[in-house]
Amino acid sequence: MKNIFLPLILTLSLPVTANVVCSGKIDRVQVTQQGHVELRSSEIYGNETGRTLCNLSFEYKNVATNTCQAWYSFLLASKAQKEAIRIQFYNGECSNQATWRDAEVPHMISHN
Repeated sequence: MKNIFLPLILTLSLPVTANVVCSGKIDRVQVTQQGHVELRSSEIYGNETGRTLCNLSFEYKNVATNTCQAWYSFLLASKAQKEAIRIQFYNGECSNQATWRDAEVPHMISHN
């Protein structure tokens, strides 16, 4: 009988992480001289301070360059079409995301 409940107890004791989804229109997309793709959106983050998402030249915080190129293209198209986007993070809240290079990188970016 004890062996039946052990897997259940172990499963219930695992840490739970909630994904946070933030959505809104893009104020600005910019690329630095070093290749960092930065996003500004007061609708997503609650202010106009930029967040570094990835780098076009090298892997940045486990985001591959080909993923960064796809995200950059997606962001430019969404900005041009004035479409809202959705950004999914593993932790935190939309308005409490750190800024610039201290920002958590997204898990996923999609259309709203």
